[in-house]
Formats: sequence, C-alpha cells, structure tokens
Amino acid sequence: MGNSASEEYIPPVTPSGECGRDENIPSTNGFLFSEYYLPPEVVIQILFYVDAETLKNSCRLVCKDWQYLVETYVFRYKASLDLKIGSPALQKFTWFDYYSLASRKPFGKNLLKNNCGKDKFIGWKILENGGDGWIVEKKPYGANDLPLDTFGNPIADFNGLKSCFATSYMPCRKSQLIELKSCGITPNIMDYVQPKIEISEWVACRFDCGSVYKLKVILRGESGEILQESSAEENFDEHPREIWKKVCILNHFPYIYATLCK
Repeated sequence: MGNSASEEYIPPVTPSGECGRDENIPSTNGFLFSEYYLPPEVVIQILFYVDAETLKNSCRLVCKDWQYLVETYVFRYKASLDLKIGSPALQKFTWFDYYSLASRKPFGKNLLKNNCGKDKFIGWKILENGGDGWIVEKKPYGANDLPLDTFGNPIADFNGLKSCFATSYMPCRKSQLIELKSCGITPNIMDYVQPKIEISEWVACRFDCGSVYKLKVILRGESGEILQESSAEENFDEHPREIWKKVCILNHFPYIYATLCK
C-alpha cells in the first residue's frame, strides 16, 4: 500500500459541535494556519504523516478539534494500513487500539527478543541447563550452515545473523515471555481480529549424535492462568541429522482471551 491517505477512511468532517467545541470559540479554531483556513480534511491529510507518538502526546492536545480528528480519523487510517480487516471489526476499536497498532506495528514481524543469541541469553530464562549447559555458537558447529531460501539468499528469519543457541548432551530448556499488549496487540484486537500467530524455530542436530527437540507454546491470561496450550516435536534419531528444519506452530487464539484480560 502507498503512504498517502485514502478517502475510504476519511469521510467528510466539519468543524462543528460534534467536536465538543464551546459555542464561544470561533468555528475556525484549530484550522487557521498563518491566517489561512484549512478544511479539516486537509488537516487530516497533514497529520497523517506525523508519527504516532507525536500525535498522541502533542497533536491531540492542541485543541478539541485536533483531538477529535486524531482520535477519530488519523490513528484509524494509519492503523488500517497494517491491519487489513473489514470495517465491522474496525468499528469496535477505540482510538487507543488504533494508536497501539500505528505505533507498535505488531503484525508481520518477529516479536521474539534475541532470537539467534546475538545478545547471549538476554530476554531468555534458563529452565534446565544439563550436561555442559547452554552456549551460543558464532556459527553452527557439527551441523550444516544456516539454510538459504529458494533464491540462494539468507532466510529473513535469521536477521542476517549466523549465531545460534546450542544445547549439551543432557536436557536443556529455556523460555521467553511475550506480552502481547505491550507489543501493540490490545484486548480489543484479540477479541475482534483474533490474529493468527506463528511460533517457529529453526533446529538442527550434530551429525554424530541424536536428539529430540520440543516446542511448547502457552497462552496465559492476565492472572497467569493457562488459556491455550500447543506443542510440536522433532526427532533427530535418524540420519541426516545435521540438516536444518523449521518447527512451526500456527495458533488462531480464541475469543475468550480479551474477555479474561480486560
């Protein structure tokens, strides 16, 4: 999609009482720039190019008219560029839902922190550290190099990195907590969009020993209660063990999430 605003999401606006204005304030308040009047539609177009944080913390505080335009139209359209859902669901959102989407842009990107061990174990909690324990290898040792895509280019999942986590000869486990709300996925978005969330990891085994990889995903409510649980497993007992495989879980989380977490 392009960067220009679309009339589909910007219906006609007039600086009237619907903005909650005081009758004693001139009808042009908030729309005069160097003594030139700009229609609300033009102001919306201009504000569209302002970043979400500035809109929230500055622009919407200029006056009631600007607050109305930002909360009702600007955030909505900025968020719609990434959301790609129908208007019935959009009508359920508050301005803060649109702001969260516009500022965080949570869809279509990796929400996992430090996925390749670039920053050692920052962001991870070590649950089990058997044998010689967890390490981070600068490049895979005893397994193939990280795989390429069908065009011979590095796979985007690796973010251009070659490092990876490596376990030992005894069980090793680690976990990471991802707070969806802090990533921009509010309870209303979980309620009315119910986004599909893919959890995946590339795994391989040393050529000279077997192993079993297990992936578990738990969706928890605000109080920590388990709402949904999924798992996947890859067995590397047979050769060739050193080939990389992508283990993936695709979850379409249930409607109950937002009801419990509001």
